[in-house]
Amino acid sequence: MKFLATLALFAVFITSACAPKQKLNTHPEKKYSTHRLTFVDKNGEAEGYCTGTVIGPHAVLTASHCNDNDVDTVIQFDLALRNYDILAAAHDGRDHVIYLLDGPALIGDSPVIEEKAKVGDTVYMYGNGGRAIEPVERVGHVIDGYVSGSDERDGLTYFDFPVIPGDSGSAIYDQKGNIVSILTYSVNKHSAGFALDFTPEQIKTARTFDPADLLKK
Repeated sequence: MKFLATLALFAVFITSACAPKQKLNTHPEKKYSTHRLTFVDKNGEAEGYCTGTVIGPHAVLTASHCNDNDVDTVIQFDLALRNYDILAAAHDGRDHVIYLLDGPALIGDSPVIEEKAKVGDTVYMYGNGGRAIEPVERVGHVIDGYVSGSDERDGLTYFDFPVIPGDSGSAIYDQKGNIVSILTYSVNKHSAGFALDFTPEQIKTARTFDPADLLKK
């Protein structure tokens, strides 16, 4: 009997060890919506860089703190020589901004949802970390709402993946490929960001905006 019980336990162990792991839906196509954004003043001087995500042919979403001068700057994508003029900016008061741009159409249209990720949810991001090369995938989870040494602020969500300088402004996605937050800062080797709080009209405008329409008015 002891021998049979041992065999049964061994069979359970083998079955568990060989069971296929649950596949994570990280939507690798999202990396093509991710770009390094360099903010350049009117004199051609670079003022700083962050990561941004294309949410429409002429719209990019990033962190507000990345660009203190707002519409008085232009944006370089991935260190390219082509500058994009900022035609308008919409802020949601949570360190997020949508820039409407003049210039060639951009690739990517990641959907944005107005929901806060829940503790335990699997999330991922494609941080650029200041690189001009392909964005780096990082997978993590939403962790309990307060991390020692940080401010507990309304709507702030914490994640367990580490970040590096230049990742600010990166979109954080849920398993369906929706943007649920934007990376704001890191604390104690973790990362944090707010849920988005744009109006439906602002999101719709970002997804459909075409600078050519301004010339028709």
